[in-house]
Amino acid sequence: MLRPNSPSSALLLQVLRDPSIFSSLDDSARSVVIRSARLELVLGRLAAMLREPGGALPCSGKCAELLEGGAAEAYYQARKLHWAVDRVLHGLDGHGIRPVLLKGGAYLQAGLAVAAGRLVSDLDILVPKARLTEVEQALIRDGWVAMTLDQYDQHYYRTWMHELPPLRHTTWGLVVDVHHAILPETSRLRPDSERLLAAALPTQDPRVKVLAPTDMVLHNCVHLFYDGDLTHGLRELLDLAGLLRELSQAEGFWPDLVERAEVQGLGRPLYYGLTQVAALLGTGVPAEVTAALRRHAPLWPLRVLMRVCMTRLLRPRALKGAEPLRALVQWLFYVRSHWLRMPPLLLARHLLTKARKRP
Repeated sequence: MLRPNSPSSALLLQVLRDPSIFSSLDDSARSVVIRSARLELVLGRLAAMLREPGGALPCSGKCAELLEGGAAEAYYQARKLHWAVDRVLHGLDGHGIRPVLLKGGAYLQAGLAVAAGRLVSDLDILVPKARLTEVEQALIRDGWVAMTLDQYDQHYYRTWMHELPPLRHTTWGLVVDVHHAILPETSRLRPDSERLLAAALPTQDPRVKVLAPTDMVLHNCVHLFYDGDLTHGLRELLDLAGLLRELSQAEGFWPDLVERAEVQGLGRPLYYGLTQVAALLGTGVPAEVTAALRRHAPLWPLRVLMRVCMTRLLRPRALKGAEPLRALVQWLFYVRSHWLRMPPLLLARHLLTKARKRP
């Protein structure tokens, strides 16, 4: 039930769950929602969700101006992303390589509703590992250069990570991350990249592909709950809600999703993703899917701890005052992400090396 005097985190979540209630808020509550959305980097998405069939916003004046500003920023970044795709394809022309776009680039290229108003920073692509060097050399010849990294970081990326060091275009300043997998090779989970590439789907542009719908959802869950510290977790969770809402319209989506998670060994990230998106954003998940994934849940003490910690990090930040407990949980999730990506001895060596380099 809507409470206009709720904390900023609760207000924003209520509007994201049901955008229609935004029009019933007073100016003060709307201001809180907009400020909170901007802090969580979802202001453009909020504007897209609030637009009425004719394209109008359910408010005017300063409120509408701020929402339009968020939408304009997202549109500008989307244009840059389209240009990055064009430059990457220009560099790969003649090599017979069809890169698979990931995350925001894929949502835009596939024309998914979740792309509307979504902020993007760089372009992520997936290519076969056997052709990684060829892709890098082709892009470097076309004006892309590795962003400044010292010798250790270069070795770290090329030996243990699932991607090359980021490449920046010397003329346009665009950044592309070239992946050969969606998780590091030292990670405890090792989804099969060849399966991802084989199932990728063509787009209107025959030169590029996007992940299959089930793989797109699984990649979101992996990126959110396994490969990061949830710094901008609400934005990623909102992506997951949008993907599920749109992609689940296809017949057989839910059983295919569960089966794909089993084949790729990604049952745990999917379990976390579906439970959190249902709890915080009210996304409908079939009971049989929840039941099928329950065996991937951790044991009771860890399950409760993870639920409490993830909920704290996925909720919007407070607009005023420090949140020391949130900062502590964020640091713990940062450590957890490294623990899941590296075996203990390698992790200890990596952290010791980084500590020595720190000024």
